[in-house]
Amino acid sequence: MRKKKGVRIKRGLLAFIALLFASATALAGEYRLVIDETRVNITGQERMAMTINGTAPGPALRWREGEEVTLRVTNRLMKSARRFSG
Repeated sequence: MRKKKGVRIKRGLLAFIALLFASATALAGEYRLVIDETRVNITGQERMAMTINGTAPGPALRWREGEEVTLRVTNRLMKSARRFSG
């Protein structure tokens, strides 16, 4: 029994679409963020400031539309200061 050419084209097209979808939803990475208060010196005078991973401002997080990312956030701020939305 001989396969028709149209069947091969449809299978190839389906495989191509699946490959595109898989690459469009690829995992862009995992980010670990620690929110804490740390002594910083920005103006020549030390003071306490909220930092992310020990820096103020925190790290730049960039990814493309459609990419999946995992954010793991550890909040070490005082209990009364805990308010994180995003």
